[in-house]
Amino acid sequence: ADGPAALAVMAEARRAEIQHATEAVRAARAAPHAPQPSQSFTALVGDFLRPMVAAVADDAAPDEPGGWLDVALERGWERRWCAVVSGPHGPRLEIGKSPGAPPDDVALLVGCEVEAADDGDRFAFRVAHAHQRTRVLAARNKDTRRQWASTLSGAARTHAAKAREQDLAAPAARRRLLAAERRLGVAVERGRVED
Repeated sequence: ADGPAALAVMAEARRAEIQHATEAVRAARAAPHAPQPSQSFTALVGDFLRPMVAAVADDAAPDEPGGWLDVALERGWERRWCAVVSGPHGPRLEIGKSPGAPPDDVALLVGCEVEAADDGDRFAFRVAHAHQRTRVLAARNKDTRRQWASTLSGAARTHAAKAREQDLAAPAARRRLLAAERRLGVAVERGRVED
């Protein structure tokens, strides 16, 4: 007699668990999703991997999670962790004391100019922007400087190209742009003449 009653109680408990889990899933799906803040790879690896990443990535090329560069500060040159991170306002260069630590300095890369600025035995370069202060950074060799300069400039160009593509996706904006290009005579050169 206890067997069927015990099974009924267990079945009812299981049904209640399933019902509760189903309601939780429905509530999670219905809840608005807040956009997640962008994070660099090094911010995600946590304390466990930080020493290993720091040891291996000394002066790494920027196609890695980041790299160590010398940064010109008021009190002289200091070695800092630098990483290119994408964000809602475009790519930015984050400069911090160690991988994964909050950045001490952030430079927006949209609209920036990167140029070589050798300083003695350092392979320095400037990240200049019309609306921000200029940052001076230095790599340990010419190839690494070239890679960083290419990455920083390329991140800004890629963001600008994507923004332009999004603008062109809107039919009215596309028509206005094509009309303006026709007036300037560049639509034919770019092969974007519509019938």
